[in-house]
Amino acid sequence: MRVTERSRTADLLRNIQDTSERIGTLYNKMASQQAVSVPSDDPSRTASIMRISAYLTTLEQTGDSLKEVQGFLGMAVDTLEVCSDTVMEAQTLATHALSGTLSPSEWNAIGNDINELLESIVQYANQNYDGRYVFAGADTKTIPFAATRNAEGIIEAVSYEGSQTEKVFPIGRNRRMAGSVTGEAAFLDTGLIASLISVRDALTNADGLSPEEQEEAIRSGFDALSTAQSDFFALTGNLAARCAEVDALIDQNASMTSRANETLSNARDVDVAELTVNLQREQLVYEALLASSAKIMSISLLDFI
Repeated sequence: MRVTERSRTADLLRNIQDTSERIGTLYNKMASQQAVSVPSDDPSRTASIMRISAYLTTLEQTGDSLKEVQGFLGMAVDTLEVCSDTVMEAQTLATHALSGTLSPSEWNAIGNDINELLESIVQYANQNYDGRYVFAGADTKTIPFAATRNAEGIIEAVSYEGSQTEKVFPIGRNRRMAGSVTGEAAFLDTGLIASLISVRDALTNADGLSPEEQEEAIRSGFDALSTAQSDFFALTGNLAARCAEVDALIDQNASMTSRANETLSNARDVDVAELTVNLQREQLVYEALLASSAKIMSISLLDFI
């Protein structure tokens, strides 16, 4: 009988301790609002949480990469669009020069205006974004364009000194995207700078042509500028489409991140209502165990004699 009572008492004390630990665990979950404090609480749920967390890390890295290429690509598009407006202004001036009512001195003045636009284009071609040259290709630390000038400081030619390879950015798992075009493709291959120099020289009569020859040179320069403008516009449009694709990918990444966060919350966060019910149940059990222990402990040793 004494052994039985001792065993009952030991079981009771063990139950009290176990219940107290469960209550403590429930209180910790209530305080942290997380269903799993340590992996041993729920190994299966822990594995899900770790998997979703890793996925979120990947999405975050992808989002950062997309924002980087968005900024770089956005600067490239903005710059090319400004250059497009500048080219249109030069074309308007050249059209006015061919109206048939201007004198050689007026042609010369227009040529000087176009020279100012050329200077602007060269400056835009060396655009810098966050310490990197936008049109230098992969070698973003190298100034892409160098101008050769005559004794009066007038641009005679422009050379490209950047990389032949486009600057690319990672935008997700096993996927990369060019953040710009090379300056060579944008400003030289299109004939943009060469045509501006050509029409400027024709208007200022840099080669000492006769009036008839000068007018023909102006028309030839104008035609070259029109062709260059068309090619430059097409290139700008392609880059703008690429920029729109990045914007769409950023929205998609944000949506995926939101859904993953919701899934993680469902796996990691506690169900407050369920937790409250469990806590109340364990507290009732604990109180009942304490009441039982009080009765047992009140038994006198005389009861065993």
